Amino acid sequence: GRYAEEGRALRAPPSARVQRDSIVAELERAGRALEMVVHGAELLSPQPGPARELEAQTSIKRGYLNLIHAREAIGRLAVEAATPPTPRGEVLGRREEVRRSPEDMRAKLEAAGITPEKQVLVH
Repeated sequence: GRYAEEGRALRAPPSARVQRDSIVAELERAGRALEMVVHGAELLSPQPGPARELEAQTSIKRGYLNLIHAREAIGRLAVEAATPPTPRGEVLGRREEVRRSPEDMRAKLEAAGITPEKQVLVH
């Protein structure tokens, strides 16, 4: 979809490419989930029948669940992307990186005046 294409077009630094690609994959998943819901809705409208109704309900339910899972994953990835690594110390001459917990990040966002409604539906 459109948002996945926009995500792929983003130039990310090497350290953020995996997160960008993961967000794009979840956007694609959300697009497929919406297509499944639309398919189910279309099955319900023209010619009702027990077999078509069951297929329609199944399609709508699966699409809805996939949409919820994609939304949760996008929210989790957004928190990860917004959480800069913090130095922890030296490990064999290299700095070890540690990420803040989602709860810490939510608290920081709220302290900055970014309400949960403005966040990417993080659960």
